[in-house]
Amino acid sequence: MYGTNHGIVHAGPLPSWKAVPTSVFDKGTVQQLIVSGQALPAPREMCDILDCVDYWGRALDPEWYFKMVELMASWCSDGFAPNTELLLGQCIQMRVRRMLDQYSGMPWLDGTHGSELEVKWLAFFLEEFHDRGHSNSKDFYQLCVVSIHFVEAMITEEQQNVLTGGLPPAVVVSDASP
Repeated sequence: MYGTNHGIVHAGPLPSWKAVPTSVFDKGTVQQLIVSGQALPAPREMCDILDCVDYWGRALDPEWYFKMVELMASWCSDGFAPNTELLLGQCIQMRVRRMLDQYSGMPWLDGTHGSELEVKWLAFFLEEFHDRGHSNSKDFYQLCVVSIHFVEAMITEEQQNVLTGGLPPAVVVSDASP
């Protein structure tokens, strides 16, 4: 599935955009949809991300998928071409925020802690982004996976800190003498 060219097609009342592989239409239909404003061509970098998210991310979090398509449609309609770092970062950050929002009502993750975790994730993302290649949907997928694991680990750590009062886990020492 990787490598499919996508266009972003308007379907229904605004703002309702869908990512559709352009291979499902003949060339004339694609051109007509673009000229009539019913479709937006997606740049290669966006196509790679849309391909990955269509294959994997939509099943993980459908709302995240649709928000990403809306963001990309907005950028395409405005003629904005983000660099790869911004594109990947914004798309993954949407998922990170959704993960943090799931716990926003918990006493151990108030708005301040959520913001701190998001800043920690951003520093992690930038380091990962610059340490790895970042040229295709496989790289996007890998950055998503390591980001999700990083955020899950931070959330678990926050939970443990609250449960233990910030103390390290107790070590039980038994007296082996008779």
